[in-house]
Amino acid sequence: MLEVAQTALEDAGHDPDRFDGKIGLFCGTSQNSYLLNNLLSPAGASRAFAAGYPVKDFNTLFGNDKDFVATRVAYKLNLRGPAATVQCACSTSLVAVAQACESLRRGTSDMAMAGGVSITYPAKRPYLYTPDGMASSDGHCRTFDADATGTVFGDGAGLVVLRRLKDAIEDGDEIVAVIKGYSINNDGSDKIGYAAPSIKAQAEVIREAHAAAGVEPRSIGYIEAHGTGTPLGDPIEFAALTEAFGPGDTGYCAIGTAKTNVGHLDIAAGVTGLMKAAMTLKTKTIPPLLHYKAPNPNIDFDSSAFYPVKDLTDWAAPGDAPRRAGVSAFGVGGTNIHMVLEEGPAVDAAALPEVSGPQVYPLSASSGEALQAAAQNLGAWAQANGDVAPAALIERLRNGRRVYDSRAVIVADGMADLAQKAAAFTGKGMAADRRDKLAFLFPGQGAQHVGMARDLYENETVFCEALDLCATLLEPELGLNLLSIIHASEDQREAMTERLKDTSLAQPAIFAIGYALAKQWAHWGIHPDAMLGHSIGEFAAATIAGVMDLRDALSLIALRGRLMSGLPGGVMMSVRASETEIAPFLGDGMDLAAVNGAKLCVIAGPDAAADALGPKLEDAGFAISRLHT
Repeated sequence: MLEVAQTALEDAGHDPDRFDGKIGLFCGTSQNSYLLNNLLSPAGASRAFAAGYPVKDFNTLFGNDKDFVATRVAYKLNLRGPAATVQCACSTSLVAVAQACESLRRGTSDMAMAGGVSITYPAKRPYLYTPDGMASSDGHCRTFDADATGTVFGDGAGLVVLRRLKDAIEDGDEIVAVIKGYSINNDGSDKIGYAAPSIKAQAEVIREAHAAAGVEPRSIGYIEAHGTGTPLGDPIEFAALTEAFGPGDTGYCAIGTAKTNVGHLDIAAGVTGLMKAAMTLKTKTIPPLLHYKAPNPNIDFDSSAFYPVKDLTDWAAPGDAPRRAGVSAFGVGGTNIHMVLEEGPAVDAAALPEVSGPQVYPLSASSGEALQAAAQNLGAWAQANGDVAPAALIERLRNGRRVYDSRAVIVADGMADLAQKAAAFTGKGMAADRRDKLAFLFPGQGAQHVGMARDLYENETVFCEALDLCATLLEPELGLNLLSIIHASEDQREAMTERLKDTSLAQPAIFAIGYALAKQWAHWGIHPDAMLGHSIGEFAAATIAGVMDLRDALSLIALRGRLMSGLPGGVMMSVRASETEIAPFLGDGMDLAAVNGAKLCVIAGPDAAADALGPKLEDAGFAISRLHT
């Protein structure tokens, strides 16, 4: 249940930690045979457990007792709405859906999950067919068929995520189907035995569901039946349906059940039928009733509204009306529920900016192994969904997934590239290290190079517009368009690299790139709490901070660059040495220009002096690097 709850929330695209409202959970579980078979099977274990109940063995109790299935999931996933366990045998999970709907109506939940789980141990156990009993004689569930001898039990779990329709539309959620109405009742004692079904009560609950939904039976095109495949149960259910739909037209409503495909999932059976009916509406196709060949002799399809579908069938639209389906679940003991669904309205997805070029796809997981699996899953999904817009996927990954502490990003250009990069992902994630504040650091002269930020310029509209604005405002000052230098063509690259060393061009270029980068980060929602700049970077930081106007800053930078460029030329060299170590080499035109660290200095002087000193420093064992300024 915990696994499917996590999967359901991710499929719905909502993170409980960031959801603006309360998320409820209504669900049930079958008898915990793992507890009985594995934990309490040793001699004396069950007696000791019972003797200590309810003040001992809390791990065993909380991890296995039916009462805690909903609250354990709510605790693990930080769900703050109602968390309630529902129990009424085979109708449990569909009744849980109705309870979730009531919570949404009352406002105690703003989103709710509902369903059930049934997994039993041991997997291999005795199977004895009893004539007229519940279990099938041949291991097949042949619902409504002449050869039906009983049901087949299976293992499974299912949850659906529900919201009020207006909220789902406003948030642009994917709507698989709409629950129009439902009703719940119980057989009472008017039947031959506790486990026997009641035609009267079943027909009544279906009629009440139609009334609650405000629909006529004739508008319903598919029924997902309870359909256990028992010789007694199927004719009774069919008789109740026929009575509820009443006389009139025949053969207009298809009928089927998921039990022929996956077996009777006990507590999870009702939500399984709901999911199948919802997908039938979404895909506008009706799957065939598996194992059906000829009708049970006690069932008269020809005189009823219903017909079994033998092949996958397109569900034609009923004129201007929406497609509708009904879902039944009847529990041993007589709690019956019927639900009416309608196909969902067309919802416009939230408008997202078109993106092109390389994009960042974030991933997070609870461990390195889980992160590796998440990357593989993302790659497989991208491979199968090549037509998906990258912006939609990025939005889902950023805001529709829970954020865990083991994190990574994959940079890819389109779905095909993402599939390849994700499949090849072998890197370890970075551990989250959350900080309260963020600083932007802007570089100074020497960081410039031809082609810098070209990918951003070509692929990010905000960055492009900011850099274009800087270039336009600088053009009267520089006498040229700055972009012709920093984004020079390949055949001009070498020449422009030399020109970009000129301070009069280097300083405006560094400022413009820093300014445009800050604007791009702001567009992505990243805003600094503090900024620090080196040399030209100080001016970019001051402009972003609002200390000076962009036009004034660019004019000042251009003037500053021209003044410095008009001075005699020379060389600056970074040397991996301390101030004391470098002192003996100074003189003859070379001076100490900056001390940037205990073992990092910058020296400066004329070209000839620098050419003469460089080899001496290298011979002395110091690492040197000429700066582009």
